[in-house]
Parts: sequence; C-alpha cells; structure tokens
Amino acid sequence: MASITVEDDGVGFPPDLLESAVPVDQGKGTTPLLFQRFVKGSESKGHGLGLAFVHAVARAHGGRVVARNRGLNGSSGAGAQVVFELPPCR
Repeated sequence: MASITVEDDGVGFPPDLLESAVPVDQGKGTTPLLFQRFVKGSESKGHGLGLAFVHAVARAHGGRVVARNRGLNGSSGAGAQVVFELPPCR
C-alpha cells in the first residue's frame, strides 16, 4: 500500500462536512459530503473540486481517501489531515 499524508495547521474541516455522508452509485455505501463536487466550507476560497477529484482518482485505482481534523478528538481548530492510499501495482 502506498500512502500520502497531507496536513496543515489551519482551522480544519467543518465538522458537518466530515460527519455528513451521501449515497454513492447503486447503493454501494456512502461517501462523506466533503468529497462531493462543489461542497466546501464557508471559509473556503476554492471551488469545491479538489477533494472530489482526489477521491475520484483514489477510487478509480482501488484506493481510498480519509479526511479528518487533527484537533482534540477530531474537533476543528488544529489543522486538517488528508490520507491518500493506493494498493500495490500488479
């Protein structure tokens, strides 16, 4: 497994975006709202496409992406962490 971790020391992700999930294709589970296109926090200056793109690439290659806040018990305020994992090549 290859893993890339990106962290910052900003405000973190809005808790409602981490906790909310939406159904994915053909009832195969849910995807955190944070990874949906055009979804972004109220403080974001972006367009809400970056994490959606990262999530799509990971899934297309059989991997996964996990986002969390680095604060106490995952609360916002101490930065964000995104872990991108891909399985070994065959």
